[in-house]
Amino acid sequence: MSEKCLAIIPARSGSKRIPGKNIKLFGGKPIIEYSIKAALESKLFEDVIVSTDSAEIAEISNKLGANTPYIRDPKLADDFSSSDQVVVDAIDRLALSGRTFSLVACIYPTAPFLTAKQLVDGLNALVSSGSDFMMAVEKIAFPISRTYSLNQNNELEIRSMQDYFRRTQDFQNNFRDAGIFYWGTPLSWKRNAEGILEPRAFLELPWYQAIDLDTPDDWEKAEVVYRALMILRDGINEVDSRS
Repeated sequence: MSEKCLAIIPARSGSKRIPGKNIKLFGGKPIIEYSIKAALESKLFEDVIVSTDSAEIAEISNKLGANTPYIRDPKLADDFSSSDQVVVDAIDRLALSGRTFSLVACIYPTAPFLTAKQLVDGLNALVSSGSDFMMAVEKIAFPISRTYSLNQNNELEIRSMQDYFRRTQDFQNNFRDAGIFYWGTPLSWKRNAEGILEPRAFLELPWYQAIDLDTPDDWEKAEVVYRALMILRDGINEVDSRS
């Protein structure tokens, strides 16, 4: 396709629940390496930029083949800064130097299961839908309205008694943001940053690729899945080599 595409990987240094999360070793590699590798291998992008407030993250990212043309302003690296704001910041900075892009992908730095093909598939989903924005999602396996919440007495209460006795297969599918990658036009990113969320295209990912790496338990779960996949892959390769 003829569009000029940019990849932005937002990787701040201030993770509190998992210190140093964006460069913490996962499978023996800094976890950001998987995102950079997928972006480079997709061959979709004119540039792959890591937006970070950390000189250490910048140095590691550069060695892995990404670019860090600036150090992010600390005001955009606190707990309240959104990825949309970080992406818009990168778009605006590059525009000041005369670099503009038709499409911009935001790829999270903690995506060890992401593949180059999925980035391509996400772009295709965006283009074929005619939308300005797409996101990777995971299907929610259980109907939301049949879950429980706590009442004022700290007791479990069904969210919807009407839906409690409905068959699971009768519910409409629901999806959640997988927190892995997004594609959008520069204008759509700016609308997102302003809180204007419009209908969007999507690419559904398998559950194991959508594990949120927010806590040490999440990290341990993802590593177990990663090791299992590596064993499966190596086992298949071993079988193939003997055939």
